[in-house]
Amino acid sequence: MSRASAVEDARRVLEGCSLFRGLAPDERQRLSMHAHLRRFTAGEPIFLKGSPGLGMMAVISGEVRISAPSPEGKEIVLNIVHPGEVFGELTLLDGKDRNADAMALTACEVAMLERRDVLPLLQQRPEICLKLLELVCERLRRTTNQVEDLLFLELPSRLAKTLLRVAGRRISATGEVGLHVRLSQRELGAMIGGTRESVNKCLSEWQRQGITRIAAGVIVIVEPERLRHIAESEASSAN
Repeated sequence: MSRASAVEDARRVLEGCSLFRGLAPDERQRLSMHAHLRRFTAGEPIFLKGSPGLGMMAVISGEVRISAPSPEGKEIVLNIVHPGEVFGELTLLDGKDRNADAMALTACEVAMLERRDVLPLLQQRPEICLKLLELVCERLRRTTNQVEDLLFLELPSRLAKTLLRVAGRRISATGEVGLHVRLSQRELGAMIGGTRESVNKCLSEWQRQGITRIAAGVIVIVEPERLRHIAESEASSAN
């Protein structure tokens, strides 16, 4: 991808972002002109917890892993951000340091909007602040749901819901669109309050049933509706 094409993609993603849909087309275009395009290799940190919160980012291509580290060196994966989605939006509101790590899960391109460029717009257009608050509330609700799942659902249901939530779209060599997850079984275990062994047991059984399969270290969701049924049926029995 040429730089000109990547910049155009960055502008298109930012202009289509739900945060800015209430703006006039010329306002969205003017805002996107402030975007800084950055490329990262797989495994490269984008920002670390405690680093200055300079602004919001949008994924143009690739995938970004958001995680929370502990003082003991452990970490838990919080989310996987896919193309067209934003992350780091809290700093647009408070300007404080980052509260999580962001790492390039694959080679990726991100567009960054710095707070100093967006803040004047936020002050003039309070409806954008409301959109930001809606996004923050949505992610808070998701975190609350994850806590409830840990307390009330069995591990297979928690794993099924997590796989469906973090899965990204992948196009095969034949043009077929599928869902895939680029997380290790250890990382998935940390997300759902289980062990690598318990995750492996579930995935092995689902692979035997044709629901999922593992190819080149990537978990492929072959039958998303059957996986969704596992999540929903166990969730219903817990209520």
